[in-house]
Amino acid sequence: PFYARSSDGGATWSAGRDVGESPVAAFGPNVAVGPDEVLHLVWHDRRGGGGNVKLFYRRSSDGGLSWETPRELVNPPGQDVGDASLSVDTRGRVHLAWHVGDPNEAGAVARSFYARSLDGGDTFEPAQQLNTANAHAAFPRFTVQGTDGQTVAIAWRDNRRDPDWDVYVAVSQDGGATFSERVGVATPVQDWDPEAMVAPDGVIHLSWMTVRNPGFDIAIDVARSSDGGRSWSAARTLSEASSRVPSWAPDHAQMGRETGRVAVAWR
Repeated sequence: PFYARSSDGGATWSAGRDVGESPVAAFGPNVAVGPDEVLHLVWHDRRGGGGNVKLFYRRSSDGGLSWETPRELVNPPGQDVGDASLSVDTRGRVHLAWHVGDPNEAGAVARSFYARSLDGGDTFEPAQQLNTANAHAAFPRFTVQGTDGQTVAIAWRDNRRDPDWDVYVAVSQDGGATFSERVGVATPVQDWDPEAMVAPDGVIHLSWMTVRNPGFDIAIDVARSSDGGRSWSAARTLSEASSRVPSWAPDHAQMGRETGRVAVAWR
C-alpha cells in the first residue's frame, strides 16, 4: 500500500510512499483521520509466515511524514482476512470491521467481525462477531466520520437465504460496546456489497448493489433509517447502468457546522 498527502486542498500531492513496507504481498489499504489529526491505516499482508492474509495497522501523528512500527491486529490461522473498513469518530475512538474466510468457498462460512480502540489505537478490544447466522457474511463496510460514534452501523452481504444474497446491518447505540443485527435489504434478487454511514443525528444511510436481471445488470440503491435500522425508507435508485461498489462521502461537519449534505460514489 502507498500513501500520498496534499497540504493545499488536493491541488498538489507528495510522491507516493510505501507505508506497508512489507517484503511480501500487501494490499487493500484503508486510512482514516482522527480529530487529533492522527492518521490510522490498516491493510492486508502475507508477512509473518503461514501463507494466510493477515490484517496490519500503523498510525502517524505528523500527517504521514513518519509512521509507527506496523502491528499485526488479526491473524486467523489457516484463513484469510477479507476486506477491512476503518473509521474514527470525533471522540478519537477507532472503529474497525473485517471478514474472515472466503465467501465464495463452498462448504465454508465467512464471518464478519468488529473491534474498537478507546485509546486512539494504542490497544484494541477483543473482536465481536457481527453476523448471527451460520452463513456467509462478508465485506462489512461503514463510516462514522464526523459523528460522536455513539451510533455505529456496519453493513455486510449475507447469504443465509442461499443462493440469495441480502444486506444485513449491525447497529450499536453504545459506541460499539454491543450490537443488534438488523435486516437492511432482503429482496428476491441479489443485494450485494453495501456500506452504511451514520449522520450526526443518528440517521443511518445505506447504499448497496442490486442485481436487476440474470444478465447481471447491477443498479446502485440507497435508503435510510431513523430508528436504528428497525425500518427503512423506500429504496431510491441512483444508477440504472451496470455499476459496482457504492461508497459514502460524508460532509457532516465542515468548518464546525452541520451541512446536511451527503454524497455517494460508485464505479
